[in-house]
Amino acid sequence: MSSVEPASIFGMMVNRNYMANTSFNPDEYDIANEGYKSLTISEFTRLLRELDENNPEIGRPLGGAPYDLEYFIAPVFENAGYIHMDKVDGVVYPAYATESYLDVLEYERMLQVEKLWNENPTNSPNAERDFLAGKSAIYISYPEVTQQINKARDLKKSMGHDCIMLAPLRPDGSEESNGNARHETAFLGMIVPKKGQNTELLLKFINWMYADVENYELAKYGIEGEHWVKAEVDGQPAYAYPDEKKEEYEETAPYNGLYCFLPNVFISNRIYAGYNEQEDKWVEEVHNFKTYPANGYVEEGMNLPAVPRSNRDLVRQEAAFGLEYTNIRKYAWSDAALPDGETLASMHQTMMQNVATTYADYIAYINEEYNKIIESYQ
Repeated sequence: MSSVEPASIFGMMVNRNYMANTSFNPDEYDIANEGYKSLTISEFTRLLRELDENNPEIGRPLGGAPYDLEYFIAPVFENAGYIHMDKVDGVVYPAYATESYLDVLEYERMLQVEKLWNENPTNSPNAERDFLAGKSAIYISYPEVTQQINKARDLKKSMGHDCIMLAPLRPDGSEESNGNARHETAFLGMIVPKKGQNTELLLKFINWMYADVENYELAKYGIEGEHWVKAEVDGQPAYAYPDEKKEEYEETAPYNGLYCFLPNVFISNRIYAGYNEQEDKWVEEVHNFKTYPANGYVEEGMNLPAVPRSNRDLVRQEAAFGLEYTNIRKYAWSDAALPDGETLASMHQTMMQNVATTYADYIAYINEEYNKIIESYQ
């Protein structure tokens, strides 16, 4: 069983006060405004440099983890990002083992060398701390649009600064973007133990939750009248907090949707009615962005089996492949000196050659299992 979620949920948020000190007018690029513009990848790089140069209080302008960054830059280079698979000439590979991923690595390396992206980016709590303290200007740490709204509100409280949200970046020379990275519509899944003590009870609960909108909304939003009340935004169903509890509940939500194990937007997808006009528009625009890949990830909805531990050759190939990739990316995610005589391009090319030789059996295994799943759908 899986959830059913929106395909487009990510938005890149910029401190408006800092952006106003650059040659880019923040009002022209805020997706809340009519006729907003979008940046090319080169313009985005220039924005980062100007944010850094023109705002001395900033440490490094961009804050977020590598996978968060790749939600925005990997589609520019027509890559699915390192956490996904991609298909080239009918063969499925990890996306980091494709030619286009080199462009992603080299862009990430440039950001680190020029000190435009937070140091040690895998430590995402630093990104939040720096943004709310005014030490960075662009926030992309888990950039789901409603979470971004919460961070914009936190920044307003801590610094008195406002934010804008950017449209998906465009490849240089292109009038259109490829979108931000796709959020899998079947993002969450649940596997129920066949002989578990409460398996039958759990399945009955899932059936009950999906059987009626009121049941589902009780599980997702809490007790109507106590935790939330029905509302509308532009004619669409919404939820609000009771007037007497609004301030308290906006600070600490009364219920977190704990019992809505598998959200389904086709049953109920209420927007929060307490957003201001700019925030409403952010949500609307982000949910309507193009996404990359447009038709879904090649492995979307799949759970590819792990390499059997009994096959020691495959286990060794998988481990060596992973180690080689992580040894390359550590130079893209930092400004550490590269090994003598090496570049990211040469290291990535060596890995690509090994994919066709040293790791060939592992790639074959992935594809055999992938094709079995595809055939089972037909």
